[in-house]
Amino acid sequence: MPFQSAPAICPLCQKTSVTRFIQDFKGQNDNFSLYQCSVCDGQFWAPFKNPGAQWYESGDDYNVKDEANPRQIHSYHKYFLASGQSLDKKTILDIGCGTGEFLAALEKRGALAYGTDIDPGAVAFAKKFYQPRHIFALAINDYFQQDQGAPYDIITAFEVFEHVDEPWTILTFAQKSLRPGGKLIMSTPSRRRFLINLAYWDYPYHHLSRWDETAIKKITALAGFQSVKITYLNQFNQLKEVFLEFLAKKLQFKKASGLKNISQTPTASGFSLKRLIIKIVYRTGRFIGIIIIPYFLAVLAYPISLIFYPKAGLMYIEASK
Repeated sequence: MPFQSAPAICPLCQKTSVTRFIQDFKGQNDNFSLYQCSVCDGQFWAPFKNPGAQWYESGDDYNVKDEANPRQIHSYHKYFLASGQSLDKKTILDIGCGTGEFLAALEKRGALAYGTDIDPGAVAFAKKFYQPRHIFALAINDYFQQDQGAPYDIITAFEVFEHVDEPWTILTFAQKSLRPGGKLIMSTPSRRRFLINLAYWDYPYHHLSRWDETAIKKITALAGFQSVKITYLNQFNQLKEVFLEFLAKKLQFKKASGLKNISQTPTASGFSLKRLIIKIVYRTGRFIGIIIIPYFLAVLAYPISLIFYPKAGLMYIEASK
């Protein structure tokens, strides 16, 4: 018996469907079951519930906020910016804008950029470092009720669709709020990839749903979008990240407290040779574990992935209203 019963209504496409059970997952806070919808082909975890702003602000590392080192834009941002289209005077909404680096890049290119994110800490960081003109610490539904800036020429949602418990709301809002001919541009990991169950972020509360090209085309068509185009990005780096996260979790390399239990008994001069040696060994091992080994494993796995999983990596999705 699965941990959770299948809902009668698909939480992704909001249609009555026959669901197929795929697997169970025992989480820290709940037990989850993964199902696939017979209508949209999307896969979702039950219970299908986003953990809320507090979890993202305090317990998640998607929006890393380092006051000394603001993040750089990601590969999907760079792909969008390199498309050659003029952004001057275009009205753009970025859903899940995080720490604001993409909003800043849009404004530099002359766009009228709006952004919203559920994490108030990320929004505060964006205001401090980038000073975007229009950014809001609001959940998706709350922002949509205000509908500031609409109609939009472009709505983006990079690495958001798999996190939210209201994907249908994003699609229907985009349909309503885009200008005729406007574009919805998203990215989400492809579930058609090598070692899909190895990374912690494949599971709740990190990701609530899983998608492939067929599912994305079906659900966007159900929402009324046309001319859906999907490009696959970042396959090698995604493999490297999977191995990194697996090793970091197993070897506890990500814990800042990794050296706290190391003996601190000082010598008469206050210098501990034993502690220094242990620190050097630990940091060397950490470098090998999180840099060298994941890269080496990704090099080995990449040819296999290219041959047997050509539709892997991140799906960069463009859909026209």
